[in-house]
Amino acid sequence: MKIEFKNVATVADIKKAFEKAEIPDEAKIVVHYDYDLTSSEDTQVVRDTIAKSQGKLKFFIHEIRQDDDNELNIYLQFD
Repeated sequence: MKIEFKNVATVADIKKAFEKAEIPDEAKIVVHYDYDLTSSEDTQVVRDTIAKSQGKLKFFIHEIRQDDDNELNIYLQFD
């Protein structure tokens, strides 16, 4: 069964996603992060921001999706 949850904002949303997922315990969890870039200058700004953040950037879960290959994909966006 494929699942897809968008704009996951609460613990209840995460629980619902995992309850509906029918994937084996050993399946991979892949985390992606997304940002909208229109130029190489924007790309450099994002890279610099990530480098200077010291792990303190805030993200929110935009989407949780189970793909056909039984990987659970979590898509993050900058907060």
